[in-house]
Amino acid sequence: MTRTRARPGRAVALAMAALFGCLALIPAGAAAQDDRNRLIISLQLANTRRHSFQGDLQTNCNLLFANGQAVEGNPQVASAAGAPSGTIDWAQNRGEAFVRKTGWQVEPLPPTRGKPTLFADLGIALQGRNVFLTARVTRGRPLLSAARRERLAIVRGAKRLDGPLLDENGNPAPDTFSYIAAGKLKMLPAMSRALERTRCRDRSNRASRRIKPGYDLGKLTVGLRPDHATGLAGDVQFKPVVTAQGEDEDQTLAVEPTGGVSQDGKHVLTAPIAGGTPVPLACEAGIRCVPSGGSVTLGGGFDLVFAGRRTAVGNLTMSTTGTAPDALRSSISGTLDGAPVTVADRGSVVTGFPMTEDFTQRVGTALGVTVRDGGLDLVPRFTRTGP
Repeated sequence: MTRTRARPGRAVALAMAALFGCLALIPAGAAAQDDRNRLIISLQLANTRRHSFQGDLQTNCNLLFANGQAVEGNPQVASAAGAPSGTIDWAQNRGEAFVRKTGWQVEPLPPTRGKPTLFADLGIALQGRNVFLTARVTRGRPLLSAARRERLAIVRGAKRLDGPLLDENGNPAPDTFSYIAAGKLKMLPAMSRALERTRCRDRSNRASRRIKPGYDLGKLTVGLRPDHATGLAGDVQFKPVVTAQGEDEDQTLAVEPTGGVSQDGKHVLTAPIAGGTPVPLACEAGIRCVPSGGSVTLGGGFDLVFAGRRTAVGNLTMSTTGTAPDALRSSISGTLDGAPVTVADRGSVVTGFPMTEDFTQRVGTALGVTVRDGGLDLVPRFTRTGP
């Protein structure tokens, strides 16, 4: 099915694309570790002729590694991602979450001797509009379990960009949602002290300098992709297929859109969502968000046509019940020539919707033909989402 997307504002597009070039989070108030949520931390290191974090580290005989890989290239990006642990409330701007078994390591360059400094289990803490980069500062495996979490750096007055994720072109992708915060990351004393322990101080390197608190590390973008969201606006793509008995072989009834519904070259219909929003959505780490309750009403309808006769289907509504993610079931109701009817039942947006026997029989009666069977593929697309 073809997906139509609107172009967002430039500032939103650039910030979100920087984080989600690899299409982050816990739902507000969620706790513990949950694989259906995802936390992504992305730091684009300061890297200009006048100011380069990796360059200043090298001057101090150090080099930064992210999850075992040297941070290189342009832009230079250090990241951490995975199922989050902790308790965080994005709506109230408070709490802390982190990703286990992640780490950024500052290692002395040869011939300098010394133990590396590891910032383990990277995470974030929210305090009002401030976002802290947090980790456990360690110097080797024996200390990993004992080290307490510390605040390494801060984004003051972080900009919030909550909304759909972006595709490769910087456009909002339907059926996605993430909490997002971004801003300039400044070093705090805990990180400055940790880097000082690995800095070379011999007389042969007179350029070596302490990296002090307040140092500009670069741009931090953090995202929390949740297991649920809310659909605010969008459309529905659907394709009814009804098969009738013909004289020689079964025939597929013609489908003609009505009431402002459009049809593409593959006979897929697109109707606006005319009512039912906001709609609760169940998501897989901020993507593939589908209705988890409530009802979605479509604008317009379609006619089924056979041998010069037609019958009108309208007032379509999809209602969803069950428990996410695996026990969700939906039904589709509407009218047939103005009379209420259940069009399809016991289906889902993943498996499709088998039409009810009552609906197919009434269609057959209206068209003067024996209807063999019918089905409906239907996919809501929420182009505007929220928490």
